[in-house]
Amino acid sequence: MNGMNRVILIGHIGTDPEVRSTAAGKRVVRLSVATHNARKVDGAWVDGADWHRVVAFDRTAEFLGRFARKGDLLAVDCVLRPRKWEDANGKTQYDVNIVVDRVAALHSRTRRDVADLAGSSDTAADSVLMPLPIDVDAAPEEGAELPF
Repeated sequence: MNGMNRVILIGHIGTDPEVRSTAAGKRVVRLSVATHNARKVDGAWVDGADWHRVVAFDRTAEFLGRFARKGDLLAVDCVLRPRKWEDANGKTQYDVNIVVDRVAALHSRTRRDVADLAGSSDTAADSVLMPLPIDVDAAPEEGAELPF
């Protein structure tokens, strides 16, 4: 049987992402994602948040750096990547990175917001980032056969 290694987080970004580069020139973004939780304390429900540190590379890092901002609601589909290293004292250390495979923005932005983030004009943002408007007049009449 094959194993499964997936983590899906839906939460808000804690700080604005900043794209950096590794020594090998790979783009990387580290950010915190807060997920909501509620738990009972002394018979009453108390709201809280769990913070998760995630890391994204290459095109995903570039996307997050350009279009994601503190407070945005995201869904991130990740894998867990364990790593092992020796610290300055020669002691072996272990850690697990939550590495983003795919990301979906769950917030909405106006065309102006997207253009401002992309550093481009409304026209460029409309053609690349926003869905095309639906022509209501071209919709089939009620009772007409669908073409599929």
